[in-house]
Amino acid sequence: MGSIPVSPTMSYHSALDNGVQIKNRQDQVLNNAGGYVFSVDELDMLKRFLVLGTFDTYYVTKDTLTKEHIENIYRMLNTKEKAIEALEIVKEFSYNGRVIKNEPSIVVLAACFSHQDIEVKRKAAEVFKYVIRTGYHLFQFMEYLKRFRKFGRLIKRTISDWYLSKTPKELSYQVVKYQARITNEGDPSSRWSHKDIIKIVHPKAESHEINSIFRYVLYGTMDESLKDTYIYAYENVKKAENIDDIVHLIQKYNLTWEFVPSNHLWSRDVWKALLPNLPYTALLRNLARLTSLNILDDELLHLVSLKLTDGEYIRKSRVSPFALLLAWLVYKNGKGIKSDSIWHPIPQIVDSLEIAFEKSFENTERELDNKKILIAIDVSGSMCGRLSEAPISIIEAAALLAWVLLRLERNADIEVIGVSTRISHPSINSDSKMGYVMEEIMRYAGGGTDLSLPFRHALNVKKYYDAIVVLTDNETWHGPHPYQLLDYYKNSINKNVKTILVDMVPNSYTIVPLDKNNLNIVGFDSSMFDIIRKFIALE
Repeated sequence: MGSIPVSPTMSYHSALDNGVQIKNRQDQVLNNAGGYVFSVDELDMLKRFLVLGTFDTYYVTKDTLTKEHIENIYRMLNTKEKAIEALEIVKEFSYNGRVIKNEPSIVVLAACFSHQDIEVKRKAAEVFKYVIRTGYHLFQFMEYLKRFRKFGRLIKRTISDWYLSKTPKELSYQVVKYQARITNEGDPSSRWSHKDIIKIVHPKAESHEINSIFRYVLYGTMDESLKDTYIYAYENVKKAENIDDIVHLIQKYNLTWEFVPSNHLWSRDVWKALLPNLPYTALLRNLARLTSLNILDDELLHLVSLKLTDGEYIRKSRVSPFALLLAWLVYKNGKGIKSDSIWHPIPQIVDSLEIAFEKSFENTERELDNKKILIAIDVSGSMCGRLSEAPISIIEAAALLAWVLLRLERNADIEVIGVSTRISHPSINSDSKMGYVMEEIMRYAGGGTDLSLPFRHALNVKKYYDAIVVLTDNETWHGPHPYQLLDYYKNSINKNVKTILVDMVPNSYTIVPLDKNNLNIVGFDSSMFDIIRKFIALE
């Protein structure tokens, strides 16, 4: 069935009379809302899993989505070529910090070690160091691996190489910072430690210092070769009797906060010593504590703001945009999510976190000057659920992504609309504050889902758009098929319009079929705006 004529005054009743919401293409599938859409391919579904993980949505539970994604992973593992391609994507997304959490990447990596083909397993071994970067990642990998297969020789050698590839200082940092963890909350049997792993893989080093670290992990013994490692510093911090001694050791060894006994983490002097070398993620986690301790004088507050807004530092630390959004949400509210702690937010830190959120997205110098772009935010009821169990709705998160695009492309002609079963016009611009953006978009939240409306609006205003960006869960069910109105817009106004679907939930749907001018990307992929720019600029 070709595109259907649509007049600006066409009612939904007349649209239904034209046969819409009835399957009219062989490649259409039924979505969770009862509408007809299209399926993304296995690689696009994998990307959604890697970036977003799984969580409860309006229509589907987290468990159901997780099952769908595990099945998709197994489908990809059915062929050697797809399995190797999946591993390349895992490496790219995990290592470059394009994901909200690293755990989905670890799931895929562990699954690939169970593949029958030795080339796939060797590829998994090659990718291992790019995904497993910390002791905690290693513990998570071990827990998933035991669900997929036994510990064969290649796996043992790969894990052993992970330990042996590190310098004494690097390895001592890992074994002290990540001594043991429960990897599956509420399940004590999922507890892993370096001692457990070393007993399984039996790593043997040529370096006396590295072997001394292994002996420390296994037996708690120390010798002089450990004097320049974090182990020596950690053991001395544990024995320190006063704050001055702890401060001295922090400054001498550039220790991070995990090395300090918890009973000393309420000391202002300790935190003043820790702050200059505090890693980015640790700084985010401790902003509330630093505020509560009232240690941030003008000099330290300036230092914190500089660290938070350092774009290069953000990228090197692989801090995801979502982590920064969550830090901003929690800090500005002045109370913890899982604790009773409260604090009085410092406006300068709130502002710095807004800047950091914007900077966390990969940003090239290419700009879309003079391009005409329509951004449509799906504000329907199915978008009202929480994003990845965070204290923010999917609608609010989508609006903030639209806001970032507005700020990055100040020289483009950008219009923002909201769509449900009607079109709304939220007052959002590049100078809006994040809190205002969230409040403004929620004024229009709720109702059914008609994702033909972005294209209907483009037809109604008869405007030449270079690109139409839709932030959505793809759960359309009301009104005409979106692809039909897009076809009509292409035939009547701009045959080369670029359509970009920003997927906000990890399902397997898209509202438009695969086409050289249609693109699906995942919301909160740190590279999403760079991808959008390149796609729109592509002739």
